[in-house]
Amino acid sequence: MAWVTEEEYQAAKQVRAYEYLQTYQPGRLKKTRTRNEWQLQDHDSFKINEITSKWHWKSRDIGGMSALRFLMQVDGMGYTEAVSYTHLRAHETELHL
Repeated sequence: MAWVTEEEYQAAKQVRAYEYLQTYQPGRLKKTRTRNEWQLQDHDSFKINEITSKWHWKSRDIGGMSALRFLMQVDGMGYTEAVSYTHLRAHETELHL
């Protein structure tokens, strides 16, 4: 059974949803008419604020701020997969700095 370390979890939960989407899935975002607000191309009732990173998927009445929660709630990843994926992406970014 796969597991994640506390270090991986702590690193993954620091990644904000907007930052994650802008960096790794920019094609999914579409600017709305509202200031600082974006929506997903594939879910028009999903809105995210570029300043606070708060997101809300209105049709499902779920929301959050972290990429971890986004990956689990919106993209349907399991906890271990989402933590590992987010931690890996964050680590790749650090290597390129």
